[in-house]
Amino acid sequence: MARRDQCCVPRIFRGRGSPTFTVEVLVLTCLAGAFAGLAERAVAAEAQDFEIRIDDFFGVEGYGRKYVVTPEQVTITTYSDVQGVEPKTVWQSKLSAAQSKDMADFLAQFPLKGLEEKYVNRHVCDGTQVGFFVRNGQGESKSFAVANMYQLDLVALAQQVNQLVPDQHKTSYGRVRSLDQICQQPVTKWPSWYYSSAPNQSNPKALAEVPPPIRQKAEALLIERCGEEFYKKLEFSGGQIIEDGIRPYSLHFKFSLPEKGLAAYHVQLELDREGNTLAEINFPAVAKNKEKGKIIPFKDALKIAQQQGIPFGKVNVHVEIGYKEALDSLVWVVASSLPIESKDKSVRSRVVIDAHSGAVLHDEQPKQ
Repeated sequence: MARRDQCCVPRIFRGRGSPTFTVEVLVLTCLAGAFAGLAERAVAAEAQDFEIRIDDFFGVEGYGRKYVVTPEQVTITTYSDVQGVEPKTVWQSKLSAAQSKDMADFLAQFPLKGLEEKYVNRHVCDGTQVGFFVRNGQGESKSFAVANMYQLDLVALAQQVNQLVPDQHKTSYGRVRSLDQICQQPVTKWPSWYYSSAPNQSNPKALAEVPPPIRQKAEALLIERCGEEFYKKLEFSGGQIIEDGIRPYSLHFKFSLPEKGLAAYHVQLELDREGNTLAEINFPAVAKNKEKGKIIPFKDALKIAQQQGIPFGKVNVHVEIGYKEALDSLVWVVASSLPIESKDKSVRSRVVIDAHSGAVLHDEQPKQ
């Protein structure tokens, strides 16, 4: 009988004491596993118990938006400096489990302790002002004040929040154009205009409206500067005639190279009453060096700037073309709209490129 009873015992119990004792062990083991699972879920829930607040203030306009992101939802409220205008919730939405997890994972990697509390460009008053408060799933929290500067980790945070909200409500700090978007917008070099209250002033629409002696001198100056061949590419684009002004004649001529991303470049002549030049013509002496008449494409300049450390897609970048008198060259200037703070020393705020050869001239970093 004893042998038969032993055979009735399941194989896993054999040689380990009585069946009753073994079942008790199994029950305790299961309970321990259940409690461990609950503990893990509690830790996971705590890890996702985060909070993000962004105060996006538009100083000139006198209003701002406040963003609050929790594991459950995102809320956007507008407020105003105008007395009597109450804050108003303009958008609110629940977060999905996937969105909440993505944000928790992002904050788990966010360098909260390594960031300073203030990033301020003291050379600019007003302008871009953004406040941040971040509490991650580990219970660590910190506030940040940013003024007229890009701090790349905080930009990344603003971009992460922007993924949760519709386009019309995205934070300005995290709203940036991609390299492809920038490539779609050709560059224009506009002429300068002068304010004058003088009654005897006019804005000629055609070269024929310019007095003949001045017109003839202007044409001769341009041919001497650019050469006959390039002069034929120029088109009169307007100007100012202020006979009693410091600069009586300001005449504009433009050329376009749309295939190279240059919508228009306005060459500007500043002439006195006799038609003599008052300032250096803002265009290279192509007549002396035909290579100065060649310009590298806009997109090539952007690629060079990217190789030099301009962080496209992380900050807003603007592109200009201008004349550098010391080199008698046109230059592409690719620059962040604000100074950049980054631990990565390869990141650049501004790169200047020779528009004829593609050579990097320098990468001036704006003072902070």
